[in-house]
Amino acid sequence: MGTIETNADKILANRVKKRGMSWSILGADRMAKVIQLKANDDLSDWVRNHTEREAKHEILEPAVVTVRRELEEDPEQWLSAHIPALEGPHSSRPWVSVLRELSHLPKVV
Repeated sequence: MGTIETNADKILANRVKKRGMSWSILGADRMAKVIQLKANDDLSDWVRNHTEREAKHEILEPAVVTVRRELEEDPEQWLSAHIPALEGPHSSRPWVSVLRELSHLPKVV
């Protein structure tokens, strides 16, 4: 047990101390995480998952930009919504009356 801790400690210490560079606490923590992932053979899985998350972020980014722009222009307008079922051919049905009641709840904020 003690030899494993010593080896892990030396790997991290060599990365941090013997290169003539200074490290921030966050940077050292991230480097330790990379070393841990590599030692556990989880690094390639993490990179693949991170790449998939980045791809999803690229897909969602245009929508986020649009919502932010609309929020800056008119903060109340982007929250307003129209519920077609309240006025359509099914407006007399029981489930529509429930929707109507829900849509007219008093503002909490």
